[in-house]
Amino acid sequence: AFIESTEILMVVVEEDETIGCASRGFLRLSGYTQEEILHKKRWTELIVLGDEKENPVDRPLDVVTPDSARTGRFGRVVCKDKSARHVLVTWDRLPPTGRFVLSLMDMTERKQAEETLRQREEKYRNILEGIEDGYYETDLQGNLTFFNDALCRLPGYSREELMGANYRQFIHPVYAAEVFTAFNTVFKTGRPARGFSWVILCKDGSERYVETSVSLKKDASGAPTGFFGINRDITERKRMEAELTRARDFIENVEDGCIEMDLQGNVTFCNSAFLKQTG
Repeated sequence: AFIESTEILMVVVEEDETIGCASRGFLRLSGYTQEEILHKKRWTELIVLGDEKENPVDRPLDVVTPDSARTGRFGRVVCKDKSARHVLVTWDRLPPTGRFVLSLMDMTERKQAEETLRQREEKYRNILEGIEDGYYETDLQGNLTFFNDALCRLPGYSREELMGANYRQFIHPVYAAEVFTAFNTVFKTGRPARGFSWVILCKDGSERYVETSVSLKKDASGAPTGFFGINRDITERKRMEAELTRARDFIENVEDGCIEMDLQGNVTFCNSAFLKQTG
């Protein structure tokens, strides 16, 4: 009487493996009535242990019904409308008979949440792998915990070499204090730092300029757990800026007047000699 009236998901299985009793909660979950399943359906027609590839009819009773209670196994309830509900199943024999009772916990919402999270993580990782800039995550000590392939390409190290490595070992000594101050300020204030540049030391001994953003990573309670951000290779931009500076320095020091104009005829640059010549 208790099992029939309870909202707890419970099923009593007879020695012939048919369902002898089902709780109100199980009937509501499965969509069946007592008349439709009692002594008519084998329990393995409604309850599948394991993943969806396992055939419930072919699973022998002695494999899935031990003599004592188990911690449980994940499975599914096959409902009347052919839908499935994910469940955690535990079971006990009813001595001295060969009957046993199944207790189930509906895990469908949890499974759906896990699948949604898995899909979001996969989408997140695909996006990160598709960008050209290097994305990184570190713990509070600055050890790399996650990064995309672009970050590996920047210094020329493999994923295995970078995982767990501390960011300080890749910083040019001239910029070490500046970078540390930037990270430390983010930690103390919680405010992101964007657009500061420094020189990274590559595996082949070369040096490259990077522009970095860094933000504070927090857990669900708001406690700091590390840092994350973007590294952008600006080596080519720095080279062009240096060449432009040298060119302007040269033009400023020549005796001839030099002038630059846009397509509309507006002066955008002129050297000192031109100013002297035109008054």
